[in-house]
Amino acid sequence: MMKKALLTAIFGIISLNTSFAHKDFFRTYRSGSVTSTIKTGYEYEELKKVEIITNLANTLLSEMGVRDSVSLFFDHDYTGSRDSNISASVNHKITLNQNARKFKIHTTLKLLEYLANEFKNDKEFRTVHIENIALNNENSPLLTKLINTKQQRPESPSTQGISYFIQNDQYHFYFKDPVSPPSEVNLILDELFQFERIGRGALIFDTDSTFYCISNITKPTVSTRHKLSGNIRKWKPYKITSLGDHNYAIQYSKKNENDIGIKNNTALYILEYDTLIPNLNTFLRKNVVLPASKLRKDIRSVSF
Repeated sequence: MMKKALLTAIFGIISLNTSFAHKDFFRTYRSGSVTSTIKTGYEYEELKKVEIITNLANTLLSEMGVRDSVSLFFDHDYTGSRDSNISASVNHKITLNQNARKFKIHTTLKLLEYLANEFKNDKEFRTVHIENIALNNENSPLLTKLINTKQQRPESPSTQGISYFIQNDQYHFYFKDPVSPPSEVNLILDELFQFERIGRGALIFDTDSTFYCISNITKPTVSTRHKLSGNIRKWKPYKITSLGDHNYAIQYSKKNENDIGIKNNTALYILEYDTLIPNLNTFLRKNVVLPASKLRKDIRSVSF
């Protein structure tokens, strides 16, 4: 079966589209008097986070008694090529702009709370220098309550399989089932780069080069942390394709061996053995002619 699966993988890989079209785009979320816009380049989980921030910001301002318009702008520096920056202004409305690779719920709400208190005192136009002042203040009871409230990943209530909620700026993963209580798994992360469902499980990239797999074939299981090396375009989400039999191709860009030009690399994740093959083509050239029993042994002990 393993030999057949790997042969199937060859033909599957040949048919994969390895090109990545790219164009920055804007997405806007609204909740009450709060309007949030994020500029980004790909379907990152930061989009989900901004949607959560928008809803929490509206709750925060409503409980503070602020009904005026609020504009939040998130300039997603997904390549990490610029210094983080925060600016704010008041002109009969509150405007808060952030430029960063990662946005924090706690940071955004704390800055907004400070701005809202300033806004109550004076609504005339001015630029507000807030970052150090606001972030050095103690958390208010309201802010503490909000950031410690579980915020579910925005998606259809009927969605099944692995999902997460954010609490205190950490990602908690669990299995969703419409007829059973949520079942949490033993994985809590501070960051989330990419989230890809695979059946009832998911590949979860905590950084731009490392990932876990949560599966539920026989019981909820969290894999070891796997590392993908040599990715020269780390800001791009990985292209993940199911090859059947719980085998997954993970594609990304690497330099050629002679450091001239770029090539597409395909790694293979074999869920059954919790094994990552860093270069599928190299592995197949070495092993595809071997008997299936030998393939199983090699995959369990493979080291690159």
